[in-house]
Amino acid sequence: SPSTLPPGTFSWEQGLPDVTRIDSNGTRSTLFSADTLVRAGLTPLLELQLSAAPISHLHSDNGKATGVGDSGGALKATVPLHDVRWRMAVLGGVGLDTGDDAFTSGATSLSLATAASYALDENSAVAGYAGLSRARGRNTWKLSPNLNFALTDQLGAFVEGGATYADDSDVEYVAGGGLTWMLTTRVQLDGFADFGLNDASSTLRAGIGISTFFP
Repeated sequence: SPSTLPPGTFSWEQGLPDVTRIDSNGTRSTLFSADTLVRAGLTPLLELQLSAAPISHLHSDNGKATGVGDSGGALKATVPLHDVRWRMAVLGGVGLDTGDDAFTSGATSLSLATAASYALDENSAVAGYAGLSRARGRNTWKLSPNLNFALTDQLGAFVEGGATYADDSDVEYVAGGGLTWMLTTRVQLDGFADFGLNDASSTLRAGIGISTFFP
């Protein structure tokens, strides 16, 4: 999202869980992860983000594992723009290898990303995300355009594409979409599914989540 929370407020975003299934070289694995993100508005233009995965479960042809995933923190800032149809934010963060062996990247990572959107009208907007992360001296680039539109006052939808490139590896391409549902003025449900478009990509990434806003 190319925006930050109002100062003095926070939100809690909880995977219920997020599910990733990967088929690669004849081996199938499925990851269930209760990813948690807490966001707190610090100033009108700045927010703090803390992330963790307190419960993760991996099931693969090679066995099973349950444990804790990595954690991290980030600062997000909105960029003041003169045209109200444009919105933009930048985010810088650090990922900490605090997870159990089966669920950790094994190294501290640094990341920098930006997101921007342009309102086409009151009910739709085009947006894009670009990010760079670095760990173990290896860079990973991510790019994702998307289109968001309202179906009703409470129900929204989005379609998205994505490309991920890491040093010395093939580019991963995915495409998919999802729905968001404002259950109340403070609770949002969402679900998504992204499908791999080439051999280097995950076959399917899907998840459901709930976002609760606390004033």
